[in-house]
Amino acid sequence: MTLMKKSQKRIEFTHSKIICHSAPPKNFSYKDLQGENYIGAKLYESNFKGANLSQASLVCSDLRKSNLRWAKLNKAKLTGANLVDADLRGAQLNGAELISANLVRADMRNAFLIGANLRMAKLTLADLQDANMWGADLTGANLWGANLQDVMGLTCEQLSYTMIDRQTRFPDYININWLSKERFEITKG
Repeated sequence: MTLMKKSQKRIEFTHSKIICHSAPPKNFSYKDLQGENYIGAKLYESNFKGANLSQASLVCSDLRKSNLRWAKLNKAKLTGANLVDADLRGAQLNGAELISANLVRADMRNAFLIGANLRMAKLTLADLQDANMWGADLTGANLWGANLQDVMGLTCEQLSYTMIDRQTRFPDYININWLSKERFEITKG
């Protein structure tokens, strides 16, 4: 199947992948795309609201400003994906691979990140309020200015291997004691 819009190049849909020739697809809301392959796809500003992308491969895909609200991305591969300004509110990312993903300013309120791999992820200014992060791997993640208020399952150990700053907001049960400009101590409150 090929879709075309005026002033846009064509987009080809094949059995297990999307090949983008210029303009991104726009509306995949509530579609079942489980296990599909979108490696390196240009999907910026696309609508995946409520879509099932569980076990899909979105490695190095461009999902800037995309709507992934309530999407199922359980065990999805998002390594190196660009999710700047993406709407991931209420998204299910349990067991997802988000290694080195760019989540700057992503809205991840109420997201489920249980057991997610966020190693080296860039979460600068991301809003993770009320997210569930039990067992998430945050090793090397950049949390500068991130909102972690009311996050569930966040531990001192998870945070001890991250980059934070004085603008990073934490849940009430985590205390940060700044020892110097760059050194800090994390304790359970």
